[in-house]
Amino acid sequence: MKKQLLILSLAFIYSGLTFGKINLVLDYARFFAPPDQPFIEFYLSINGNSLEYQLKENESVQARLEITYIIEQSEEVVSYEKFVLNSPEYKEGADKMEMIDIKRLAIPDGELNFTIIARDLVSGERIENSQVFEAREFNANALTISDILLARTIKPTSETSGFDKNGYEVIPNFVHYYKENQEEFPFYFEIYNSEKELGAEEDFLMEFSVIDKNTQAVAANLRSFQKLKSKEVVPILKSLNIENLYNGSYDLLVSIKSKTNEILAERSISFRKYSSLTSFNLAATENTFVEQFENKELLKEHLRSLQPISSAEEYDFIKNQLAYDDLELMKKYFYNFWLSRNSENPEAEWNKYKEQLLITDQEFGYGGIRGYQTDRGRVYLQYGKPSSMLNVPFDGDTQPYSIWQYYKLNGLNNRRFIFYSPSNEMLGYQVLHSNVPGEINDPNWQLKLLSKNTPSLSPVRELNGSEIHENSRILFDNPR
Repeated sequence: MKKQLLILSLAFIYSGLTFGKINLVLDYARFFAPPDQPFIEFYLSINGNSLEYQLKENESVQARLEITYIIEQSEEVVSYEKFVLNSPEYKEGADKMEMIDIKRLAIPDGELNFTIIARDLVSGERIENSQVFEAREFNANALTISDILLARTIKPTSETSGFDKNGYEVIPNFVHYYKENQEEFPFYFEIYNSEKELGAEEDFLMEFSVIDKNTQAVAANLRSFQKLKSKEVVPILKSLNIENLYNGSYDLLVSIKSKTNEILAERSISFRKYSSLTSFNLAATENTFVEQFENKELLKEHLRSLQPISSAEEYDFIKNQLAYDDLELMKKYFYNFWLSRNSENPEAEWNKYKEQLLITDQEFGYGGIRGYQTDRGRVYLQYGKPSSMLNVPFDGDTQPYSIWQYYKLNGLNNRRFIFYSPSNEMLGYQVLHSNVPGEINDPNWQLKLLSKNTPSLSPVRELNGSEIHENSRILFDNPR
């Protein structure tokens, strides 16, 4: 499964937009403790300036944040952690540092529901979000790779802390972004059971590759090999030089191979190299397809239409460009955006996306609303056309709804969305519930699906489900 970062503000905003008081970034990686105990590490980063601070008797100020992690399987709590993080004490008015934390929780195999609750103990503000993720089965006798932990820094340490691994302090890169001037790309992972599969002290080969997401080719010749000896656990601390890596989206692919070049295991993780405003200003657009864009308002609309496929940083930059209102600068950004997706033919990449925009306009647009501005259009553009779509305009006392299913999505099976129209119209559908990580996951979605004209139900009946909306549950669990 490819991991989805969780970035929270006072209300969870998908795609990493973090304009709220409490600003958190949560990443995770799954490891194993031989012989057969899987666990998950949660890495939490908190913007110190986003918290409220309390004045203490010594005239310093301090923030206090209560964090709760809950992991459930089949509605049963299987792992739980609740703790309080205290900031350093500061002089009033001083800039506040980032706070980071790591927690390890044991997890079973299978589909799990993860909930984080954060409460500012000074202001009382509270945020909560739930996500579904898949914990893969650990075969205690087969060669296996842990998740890959992208690191901000890796350095030797003699101290014991939550971030130390095999004599090194590994500080996570919480956001998986690398600026254009960053050269080093450090990461950490573990290989398990190589001696069980290959025999003790046997040679095997490890290959690292950086793969361009658009071309699926090795990027900037970033491929290397390393010979290893089989052991129960082989820890890997590695750093690649990405100085010559062009701005764009990539996968780090790790392959474990036998002496006969047979692939025994693979693991990948996504990251992005992101350019600054300076590089956009310097980008040459002469004799490119963007020269045709002389209509400023049309170009602005083209930029706005990129929101469903933009990172948080990219769309923040787009909003800045729209406000700055400079035609040439907008051209340069638009060109760079597509160049980062397809360095060989950015125009072809834009034309493919433009075709998808037209489809969403025809299928989901209405009135003066473009397709990409609707929830269904956004999901279609972000994840692609679903494997199946079921529209249910009338179903007893429910509001109109639509169920989409993806057989495969980001390495996960059977991912689903249910959209509904709270206005009881056939247009303007909103995401009501999904089992896709990062999307709205609402345990009470069946209740919200009921028409406003439906008489009130008793709390017991609401929780246990009722005949009124049982059909929607059946269709969501088993789309047709």
